[in-house]
Amino acid sequence: MVGTQKLPKLTFTIDPNANGYVVSCSEISYLFTDTGSVEEIDQTIRTLISDYVESFPDDAQKRGIDKNIARK
Repeated sequence: MVGTQKLPKLTFTIDPNANGYVVSCSEISYLFTDTGSVEEIDQTIRTLISDYVESFPDDAQKRGIDKNIARK
């Protein structure tokens, strides 16, 4: 049997607030930030994940998360 690597699944919620939107990760509760517009959300999520990987490399490695975020 050939082993397969399970890819991490991260989901984000996007909620309106007084300054635009709050982007937060459902699986990692301390990953959240504000963004001013819908157009900024993709880059905001990429920055949030990059900062997480840099700040918590052991946790990120354990979860199988790296800075290479595939676009669909």
